[in-house]
Amino acid sequence: MRFVLRLLKRILRIGLWTLLGLVVLVVVVLAGGYVFLNTQGGQHFAAREVGKLSGGMVSISGLGGHFPDHLTAKKIVVSDAKGPYVTVDDAALRWSPFALIHRRLHVETLSAQRIDVTRLPKSSQAKPAKSSSSGGSLPIHTARIDNLSIGRLDVTKDVAGQKAALSIHGHATANLPAQVK
Repeated sequence: MRFVLRLLKRILRIGLWTLLGLVVLVVVVLAGGYVFLNTQGGQHFAAREVGKLSGGMVSISGLGGHFPDHLTAKKIVVSDAKGPYVTVDDAALRWSPFALIHRRLHVETLSAQRIDVTRLPKSSQAKPAKSSSSGGSLPIHTARIDNLSIGRLDVTKDVAGQKAALSIHGHATANLPAQVK
């Protein structure tokens, strides 16, 4: 009987040390990723990965700032099969990612010096996948933008029916339905 108790204690001790080791490993990997993404090399990596993950539809150059709460980009280009259709110059996002824990989206500042919308995107020939009600959703109850600033928004005739140049400054708050997909 003593042998069985000692064996169980030993197994429990090994299990707890293994669990602690895994927790420490996860913390070290997350901390390393955080530090890496706040270096110039890490930001170049992140910009390349956004391009890859978007299938080449989004290109970011001059990514900077402090990950994850204050991001800047010299240029963002959104493209489809016909080429670029939206170009954003000197973009900045300052937000609170940890507000998502409380089901809130809080953007302190969202700004761009210039946005050019040259055309509407080409629609995909593929049928959209059926969305399921489980998974893939982010339950956000409130969204708030404290400061929205677009120095110049140029929209072509193909997009708005007539050529337009706008300057946008403002803020927004929204109470959202239970889930935003």
